[in-house]
Amino acid sequence: MKDRVNILLAWLAGGSLAILLSFPVSAQEAARSRIPAPAAHRATKGKPSVSAHGVPGDKAKAPAPERKSSASGQTVPVPGLNPNDPGFETTISTSQKEEQVFRDENLLQRQGLTGRWNGFRDRMEEHGVTIESVYTSESAHSFGGGIYNKKGTKYYDKLAFAIKLDTELARMWDGGTLFIYAIRNQGGNSTILFDNLQVASTILAPNQLLIHEAWYEQNFADGKVSLLAGLYGINSEFYVSDYASLFINTSFDFGPEIVVNVPTSIYPRIGFGARIRVEPTRGNYMLLGIFDGNPATRAISTKDGAMVIGEIGHYWDGGSYKAGYWKHTARKQFDGTVFNNDYGYYLSVDQRLIHFDHGGTIGLFAQGGYVPPARNEITGFFTVGLRFHGLIPTRHEDDFGIAFTSARTHRSPENLIEITYRVELTRWLSIQPSFQMIQNPGGDPTYATNRVGFLRLQVTL
Repeated sequence: MKDRVNILLAWLAGGSLAILLSFPVSAQEAARSRIPAPAAHRATKGKPSVSAHGVPGDKAKAPAPERKSSASGQTVPVPGLNPNDPGFETTISTSQKEEQVFRDENLLQRQGLTGRWNGFRDRMEEHGVTIESVYTSESAHSFGGGIYNKKGTKYYDKLAFAIKLDTELARMWDGGTLFIYAIRNQGGNSTILFDNLQVASTILAPNQLLIHEAWYEQNFADGKVSLLAGLYGINSEFYVSDYASLFINTSFDFGPEIVVNVPTSIYPRIGFGARIRVEPTRGNYMLLGIFDGNPATRAISTKDGAMVIGEIGHYWDGGSYKAGYWKHTARKQFDGTVFNNDYGYYLSVDQRLIHFDHGGTIGLFAQGGYVPPARNEITGFFTVGLRFHGLIPTRHEDDFGIAFTSARTHRSPENLIEITYRVELTRWLSIQPSFQMIQNPGGDPTYATNRVGFLRLQVTL
C-alpha cells in the first residue's frame, strides 16, 4: 500500500511539474490540462508517444557499478551505490552517472526540447508514468477563391499535454492504462478564409481550454482482448490510415461522410465512449465501439441517440486492410423527410509499395465511404494518396505526400488535392509546408477554386 501511495504522489507531482514546464504563463494561470495523436494516438511520426497503442515497456536494469581492486586486480562491485539513482555521489562512478543523466544534453539530440529533466522523466517512466507535451502552430494563407473569395493570412495554434499511467509498471495491477489528454487552442476559427465541407486543418478550432481525452483501458488474455471507456475520440482507432496521417486536411483524419452528416466524437470536442478490441490471432482484429450521440454536450441523453461502430481488419509489416459499419440511432431530418437513424460503410487500405535499401519507403493509401444519399448532405467519399518516407538518403525521417479526395454532394463533388512535405529538423522540432486546392468549395460549382497554403511548426516539449 505504501508503494502505491508513493507512486500515486509521484504521478501527481510529475503532472504538476510538466504543466509548469510546458504551458506559457497565461495557460498556467488558467490551470488547464489532448495529452498526440493526434491526434493523440497517432500523431507522433517516429517519436515515442503516449498514445492508446504505445505503452512503455519495462526498462532493463543497469548492472551494479564495478571497479578494479588495486590489490588483486579483480572486479568487485561498489557497495551502497544504486546504478538507477541519478543523484551524484563522490564515488569512482560519478562521471559515468553524470554521463547517464545528461546523455541528451546536446540540444539537437534530445527527444524533447526540455530534455529528461535531470533524470526525473526516466524515474517516472520506470514507475509507469509517461509525460509528453507538444506545441503545434500553423500559418494559413488563402490565395482567393472559395465561398468568401478572400485573400488573407491567419495564425492559430494548439498546445497539448498528455500523461499516461501504466498500472503494471506502477506495481498496481497488470494490463491497465490510464490516459489523460488536455489541449489549449488559440487563434479562433478561420472559416472566414476557407469554409469547406472538408475542413482545411486538423488543429483548427475555436479558442478553448479543456480536458480532451480521459480514459482507462484494461487488457485481458495476454493483450488479445481489451476494454476501454471514458472521453475517447472515435478516430483514435476506427477508420484510421497511418499513411494518410501525414496530411493536414481533416478528410485524411476521418471520413467527412460521417463527420459532416452526424454528430461525431472527434476533435475539437469529443464525448464519452467505450470500445472492445479482440485480436484472436496476430494481425487480425475486431473493434466494436459505442459513443455519445451528441459529444458536444458531454451529457448523455436518450434523445441524442448513440453512435455505434464496428470494424474488422488485418495488418502486417507492409500495411493494413480494414472494413467498417456505423449507425447513428438518433432521429434525423433531411430535405423535409424524417429518418429514424443514419448509417454507412467504409473501407481503408494502407499498402507499402517499395522499401529501399537505405530505409526509405513509398506507401499507398486509399479510403472510401458510402452513406444513403436520401438522408445526407455528403453522399459518399473517396481518397487516394502516396506517402514517401525517407526518400532522400540523407533525410531518413522526412516525409513527402500527395493525395486527392472527393466528397460527393447532391450538387457537385468537393474535390481536393493536397501536397505536403514534413521536415524533421531535430528529434523534437519539425516544419511542414502544405498546399491545398479545393474545387467546388461546399459542393457548389459556382464558387471559384480555393487555394490555401500552410506552414506548420511542431515542437515536442
